[in-house]
Amino acid sequence: MTGLRETASIARLAQLLLYLQAAVAAGSAALTWTRGLGEPLLPVEFTVWLVQVAAFVAAMAAMLIWLYRASANVRVLGASNMVVSPGLAVVWWFVPIANLVMPFQTVRELWKASANPADWEIERAPATTIWWWTFWLLAGIAGAIALRLSLEPDKEAAAPADAFLVASDLLYIPAVILVARIIAGIEAMQQRRRAGT
Repeated sequence: MTGLRETASIARLAQLLLYLQAAVAAGSAALTWTRGLGEPLLPVEFTVWLVQVAAFVAAMAAMLIWLYRASANVRVLGASNMVVSPGLAVVWWFVPIANLVMPFQTVRELWKASANPADWEIERAPATTIWWWTFWLLAGIAGAIALRLSLEPDKEAAAPADAFLVASDLLYIPAVILVARIIAGIEAMQQRRRAGT
């Protein structure tokens, strides 16, 4: 079918980078916990933090490219009257306040449309999407609290900052694993439809 964009390779890359993020987050949490909450940073922690940031940026870039292409493809496969356009599927991640809801809405809608392009409105998205977004938001909240506490001049804020940092890393692990599974599910549904056309 003409107009379909290639998504399989970018989906695999996004999944690989998301799993890498989960592994690095686990390592980061283990390092912080092992050195002791509130204790001075170990030299290796800065390197792990750099890897974590690089993996996050790379995974998000791959995921957003895939999201754009998959959103465009589902329309070629027959979905219509969708709320979120392919461009907005990416943009919503960067709009304050809206980014608390719209990325979830985008992925949920994409799942439903990939499952049944003709009648996507009546489809149900799996609970995996809700769990992914819940873990994602909680990890972000814990990370924001950790950052705020780490900026406090009071030394007594160091231990709670580390505790929230560990919590953020631990919540982030299921979030990225679940979104990797969601990508795999949507990709599989779209590939089956492509093969049938």
